[in-house]
Amino acid sequence: MDFSMPQMDGIQAARKIGESGTDIPILLITLSLSPQIMELARKAGLRGAISKSEISKLPYAIKAVQRGETFFSAI
Repeated sequence: MDFSMPQMDGIQAARKIGESGTDIPILLITLSLSPQIMELARKAGLRGAISKSEISKLPYAIKAVQRGETFFSAI
């Protein structure tokens, strides 16, 4: 899920998904990754966050969240 989306940001969307009671691992992928966005992502229940500038790490991030782990890029 991207942070910047037309009607709501990715963190708001993740909160809504979490409120539905389903346990879906969500990974935030965004150009504007910052420590503040990563903290919001953690609090919203996202399992990871990665910058689009580090897209080569995406396969590792996906595998981590599939295993039930977290993957937050270092900034």
